[in-house]
Amino acid sequence: MESTGLYGLDLALALSGQEGMEVMVANPRAVRHYALALMKRSKNDQIDAGVLEQFAAPMPFKPWPRPSVAMLALHALARRLRSWWRSRRRRRIVSMRRGCRRRLRHWCGVTWSAACAPSNKPSNV
Repeated sequence: MESTGLYGLDLALALSGQEGMEVMVANPRAVRHYALALMKRSKNDQIDAGVLEQFAAPMPFKPWPRPSVAMLALHALARRLRSWWRSRRRRRIVSMRRGCRRRLRHWCGVTWSAACAPSNKPSNV
């Protein structure tokens, strides 16, 4: 399988936990460059499956080493921290927008929607 970021680890863990199932995880950049070398510039599930099959066929099978419990806990913590940081950044942007609206209303006596609405006057160009 190709590592797919957020869902790749969860899928690899689920598959490797099955009895008698071994997983090999391919580097997505290597697969992408291989697809470009094959002149496969389109991307959909059917094309990706064919490219992955051709990519893996000549390679010796290297089973994916399942991460330790400590590494999985660290990965989950990093996910939560990244999510928290993104939501914090979004809240700050919304807060800055509200502050801009208040200052515009205070300084100009104009509401935000009126200031941003397209003008009906013809421009003198």
